[in-house]
Amino acid sequence: MVINTFLPRESVKDLKEFERLRELFLSEDLIGTQELYSAKNYNAEKALAISLAYVDGIPYGASSLLMRDGFPDSSARCVNRFFVLKDFRFGGAHYALLKENSMGLPRNPVVSVKMAEQQIKVAQNNGIDFCFFSREIPNRKWCESLNKELNLKSKLPWTLKENVVAVCNPLKFSCWQHIVFCDLKNKNRVLKFANENPENEIVEKFKN
Repeated sequence: MVINTFLPRESVKDLKEFERLRELFLSEDLIGTQELYSAKNYNAEKALAISLAYVDGIPYGASSLLMRDGFPDSSARCVNRFFVLKDFRFGGAHYALLKENSMGLPRNPVVSVKMAEQQIKVAQNNGIDFCFFSREIPNRKWCESLNKELNLKSKLPWTLKENVVAVCNPLKFSCWQHIVFCDLKNKNRVLKFANENPENEIVEKFKN
């Protein structure tokens, strides 16, 4: 498995490959993909970096490093809009390729760890203070696993927030997410969002 992380403004060839991969993913017509992944709502050229995942030379997934309004100052979301083509997901025609390369499940944190390592370097080169992942409720166990992997393999300290936070509109349940973050300048600071609450309170609030 190979991860290629590039700067969109510097690599037209790689950007075209990402766009081709994105169109394949959108053609699967999964619920919510047009809203989250279409070029209209996800401008790849504005990303600080994009990572493409390859297995046996075949591209099968991607993510980005992104800064946007609403994030805390000098912070970037890494492994943003991570997706994997259906043929490489569990049960897919090429899923065996990932197993043969010791990848296990396509969404195993090892994929995200390698992407994060490369994207963090871009963030540091751009003077960014914090990098973070976020995942929707109820993916805390995934985040716990990812946090453990990052602390084992990274030279920087990663922390899983106790509460969930609103990464976008706090009136939307999907915007309340678990956060795993890293202080890139290693000063033992905390990444603070405007809205943070215990997961059970948010689940109860949106239950009806």
